[in-house]
Amino acid sequence: MLVARPDCPAISLKDIEPFAASSHVIPFLAMSSKRTCLVCAGPTVLLLTLIVGSTAAEKYLLYHVRPNDARGMRELRKLQMEDHKYQVDFWKEPNHITDFADIMISSKNALAMERLFGRANITFEIRVPDVEKLIIRNERTTKKRKTYGRDGRLHDDPILDSERKYLKGIA
Repeated sequence: MLVARPDCPAISLKDIEPFAASSHVIPFLAMSSKRTCLVCAGPTVLLLTLIVGSTAAEKYLLYHVRPNDARGMRELRKLQMEDHKYQVDFWKEPNHITDFADIMISSKNALAMERLFGRANITFEIRVPDVEKLIIRNERTTKKRKTYGRDGRLHDDPILDSERKYLKGIA
């Protein structure tokens, strides 16, 4: 039986960790309230409380940017050197003015980065609005391909198949 009671006193996460490994503990977290009571089902009923913030999963966007002048290029280089500070990840860096860069940016920093791009004469567009969804979709596609064979081929090319047989024969 799982019950949520927001009026219970809070308990630290360290107090809960020993119970988390138990198969008798079934946690219930209500993300809508700041305090949530946790009732566990099993031989003993435990009443635990967690402070849970209603935080949504952070999204990451992939920006395709292009510096239009030397100032824009300098700003991108500076951003690249301080990527940890702004929580950005350069997937492709620009090599010269008018060359593009692909930058993954946290959704919480996206607006600030767009302002920076505007001030530095850097054109930009969002290529991937949710990088996590793209990665998950690509992983599913890769798994489907692997079901056809170890190398992802359907083995329907007679020339490649005959070469493979020949190479196995001489090895």
